[in-house]
Amino acid sequence: NDDRRCDHVIVNDNPEDLTFAHLVEVFRCKPPNESLHNIGLINMLTLSKWVPKTKWAGCRNYEEKKATRFIMLKYLVHGMHMIPVFDVPRKDLKYLNDIIDGDMF
Repeated sequence: NDDRRCDHVIVNDNPEDLTFAHLVEVFRCKPPNESLHNIGLINMLTLSKWVPKTKWAGCRNYEEKKATRFIMLKYLVHGMHMIPVFDVPRKDLKYLNDIIDGDMF
């Protein structure tokens, strides 16, 4: 049983293009004498060079980077839907589902 979070998000960190990430965990921190901070642990997604057997118009494949990083949750723009790629040995490949939410792009 895999209990990892499967949340994917658009991150506001690149003015040139959309940045996608896998939201691994969410933390709430309150340093002494400071305000509360909401922080996310993310793995960035990058365009993959892998090509599916059946490619369709607008097909975008992503792979998850192995390095994690922290980000303030205020920089998350929107949730998104990624579909795991089946029948391949790699488990880090995902399709971007851009038809589920019309205002995402």
